[in-house]
Amino acid sequence: MSKPGRREYTPSDEIARFTDREDQQELFRHYLYSATEPPVLVFYGVGGAGKSWLLKKLRMQMPADVPQAFIDFDTTAGGRHFVLDPAAALYEIRQQLAQSAPRFDLAFAMMRHKQGVADEPGFLVDLAAELAGSLFPGAGSVLKMLSTHLLERLKGTSLEHFLANAAGRQLVLELRSKTSQEIDNALPRYLGEDLRASLKPHLNRAVSAVLFFDTFEAVGSGLQNEEHRRQHEKWIRDLAANFDFALVVISGQNRLTWDEADPAWKENVDQRLVGGLAESDARRFLNQCDIHNAAFQDAILATAQDAGGGCHCFSLGLCVDIVFAERNRGQDTLPETLRLRPHDWEQLARRFLRSLPSDAECRWIERLALTPKFDEAAGRAAFSQGASAAQDSAWESVHDYSFVEQVAGLAGWFSIRSQMRWALKNQPSASERVQRDHVWWQQYWTAQAVSSADRAAAFAWYHQYCLEPETALKFWNHLAASARNSVPPRMKKHLDLLQWWEPVGLFETFAVSHESARALMSFGFELWQASLGNRESNLLQAIACYEAASCVYTERDFPQRWVIIQSNLGGIWSSLPTGNRVENLRRAIAHYEAAMRVQTENDFSWAWAITQNNLGGLWLGLLDGDRTASLQRAITCYEAALRVLTEENYPQDWAMAQNNLGLAWSELSIGDRAANLRRAIACYEAALRVRTEQGFPKEWATTQNNLGLALMYLPAGDNAANMQAAIAHYKTALHFFTEQNFPQMWATIQSNIGLTLWSLRVGSRVTNLRQAIAYYEAALHVFTHQDFPEYHKIITQYLQVANLEYSEYSRMKS
Repeated sequence: MSKPGRREYTPSDEIARFTDREDQQELFRHYLYSATEPPVLVFYGVGGAGKSWLLKKLRMQMPADVPQAFIDFDTTAGGRHFVLDPAAALYEIRQQLAQSAPRFDLAFAMMRHKQGVADEPGFLVDLAAELAGSLFPGAGSVLKMLSTHLLERLKGTSLEHFLANAAGRQLVLELRSKTSQEIDNALPRYLGEDLRASLKPHLNRAVSAVLFFDTFEAVGSGLQNEEHRRQHEKWIRDLAANFDFALVVISGQNRLTWDEADPAWKENVDQRLVGGLAESDARRFLNQCDIHNAAFQDAILATAQDAGGGCHCFSLGLCVDIVFAERNRGQDTLPETLRLRPHDWEQLARRFLRSLPSDAECRWIERLALTPKFDEAAGRAAFSQGASAAQDSAWESVHDYSFVEQVAGLAGWFSIRSQMRWALKNQPSASERVQRDHVWWQQYWTAQAVSSADRAAAFAWYHQYCLEPETALKFWNHLAASARNSVPPRMKKHLDLLQWWEPVGLFETFAVSHESARALMSFGFELWQASLGNRESNLLQAIACYEAASCVYTERDFPQRWVIIQSNLGGIWSSLPTGNRVENLRRAIAHYEAAMRVQTENDFSWAWAITQNNLGGLWLGLLDGDRTASLQRAITCYEAALRVLTEENYPQDWAMAQNNLGLAWSELSIGDRAANLRRAIACYEAALRVRTEQGFPKEWATTQNNLGLALMYLPAGDNAANMQAAIAHYKTALHFFTEQNFPQMWATIQSNIGLTLWSLRVGSRVTNLRQAIAYYEAALHVFTHQDFPEYHKIITQYLQVANLEYSEYSRMKS
């Protein structure tokens, strides 16, 4: 039974259940019940055309026996979290589908463990920590590695069953050897394998689950380069490719361009334009809302007309809100008062405010529109300090407005649609009112905050930014740096802080002012430093931030800020793990060289030297073209840097440059090879004066390994002594590079020792070969054929040669 005063029809309810769109609904049903694998179904069109309502309608029509998952990338719905951290979106999909997923659960937990996150997803991170830290059993189930406490929590779960068999053992080995980024990239595959096994197949249809993605344009928001946008969407392409049992439905403003990168997608994506409602559909909607008068309908349709000749859903819904509000007051609405200029949302919003029963409710809607999200407590507090019948009535009515939507994934939380927020914020003479309301909201959310980085603290900061952007930016920079630099780093909090920028809309207005350019530089830097989330996506977003900021901070007008932008772009491009590696390095070189037009040796000596060192690293890493010329340029850069970076004044930077110079000399093949390697050895030995085991353990171990390599390849002097010294340096490096913490580096050094032992021509040849074989076999525990095919192939060839020679020696001895 409806509550007293409740309207029988509401535009919010009706427009959610409308919307006819029979062609789109029929297409969805066709793919849902098809006996063959469906394509990715895409509905695209301008904002406010009704795409989100269409997805709601499709979700309501889903059969009860087909699991579904829904992800909304809209910033007001918290979607920025999924953009920054696609692994979190995959975990959310796994939770919503509610199917057994032991591979994914284990991989997700191991990834979070390697990222240093300890608070999700529950006990699974503890499980990953034990599996990563324990000695691996020679045979049998990995369950014997686990504590009694974890075994008790695993009891009876699908994960316990999985870990008890050979597939579980193999996956644990695989995950132990992978980096967190490698696991992140493989998560869609793991989830696909799990769901394919656990979802109930249907005899007459191929679809066992449906995935809905809304506000898809937000995934690549702010990225100016189409290729970068496609890279940002890669995890969703991988998901669609691995989920051959699922129908993937995407709603957004733009057509997908996946086929431009891979033409095979052209036949596997069905894209349909969603324009405004047809006149017949719009009139049917108005009739459902009990608006039958032709004059009323004509006026509303004229106001709601969009550029394509259809009816814009936002305008249509707001006109109905006006009629309902005035009916509720017992007031007759004149049709001519609803005939407004199409697309003039500010004027339409003013007309809506005049329809409300009181100034208090009018002010309330204006205030609600300023905060990103609100729950009942916040909504009531924004209306009045104490409870009242008027407050009750206002709260009961607000859910029915077409521009109020419930936040997906946050029960009891609501937001005002972006079109209405914009229209109310941009009313004439709204500036003073907006300022006062921002102050009110900042005080309210500050009082609600329990920690420095919870949801209420984020909202309080947003309103502070709207009031005092410079002060708020400094505060955010402090919080981000504190989280990143704490011991141990609090990178989960750091990721949460990145999401504070969602409602600011940096990527909607972009760098049109010094204020937004400063914010983009700060946000871009922290994206660069972020260790959680998808590394590729973070770096592409950081590049977009700095490129936008450079439109304001030009070389001529703001040379110092421009230099920072160029230097950081150089660092980001060189760190980008995907795309054309050579092209990325050349872009990085161009940015560093541009920075040195302003950053001269005389005026900015230390910064110039660091840039020279960075440039040296890029030339050292550039593998195409004239390799010798690249190495010589690297040496020139490092030697230039060492003119400024002295051991006395900049010991750590000096040691870094010495180690890097050693790398370049050790690889240079022209000239006297022995002399080049002796120079490299001298550089490494010099670096170790600063890079001690106690002070800088990782750098110390890295240089020890480099020194071992140079000695192993030194063609002059006492070869046996060189080899034995190389082995000693390798084994010293293993004090830090353990299999548990650095599996790839550990395996590389194992292979280096094996090769050196095989090359050693003193002592017992049989003993040397036996030891070399053992080291090669240890390396292959990490460098498996599946995960590292090239390394696996090379080391396997070394192992075959050693085994063959060992067999010959053994046969001769016998």
